[in-house]
Amino acid sequence: MLLPLFLKTIRDHTRGIAGWATGILALIAVQLSVYPTVRDTTSRVTDFADSFPEAFKKIFRMDEYGTPVGYLSTELFSATLPLIFIAVGVTWGARVATDEIEAGTADILFSLPISRRRFLITRIAAKVGVLALLGLVLWFALVLGAPVADLSVSVLAFAVVLMTAAVFVFDRRDIL
Repeated sequence: MLLPLFLKTIRDHTRGIAGWATGILALIAVQLSVYPTVRDTTSRVTDFADSFPEAFKKIFRMDEYGTPVGYLSTELFSATLPLIFIAVGVTWGARVATDEIEAGTADILFSLPISRRRFLITRIAAKVGVLALLGLVLWFALVLGAPVADLSVSVLAFAVVLMTAAVFVFDRRDIL
């Protein structure tokens, strides 16, 4: 892996990284600020959840919606956060090689004594690093925000959930 190319890729996307990190922080802040209301009205929320079809309730784990784990699972980890990380991965992954072409630096870069394979591997590693960084931002937001929202979920539980998601994503050997 080429460290200067790795760092250049990260540097080229600092505004995007900051934007996605800010969006994740805002989403976590909103969801954590709503939880005390959900917790205090658990009976009404349970009645609302009972109105959904059984399959829907199982998919989104709505039976546990009033608990901290059920709330986070339903609101964040079922659809919203996976879609955000998929959007980041797809949009940035699609631009692995095209950024240099559009910037007009591809000719200079490919004239250097590095193989195109090494170039692509370095660029992909930088994009995966960005996803890991956003996952770390998410983890810190949950760990720091949980006590404020009176969520009784351990730091280790947050880490396990995020590591499980990462293993699921990065264990796709057929992609490489």
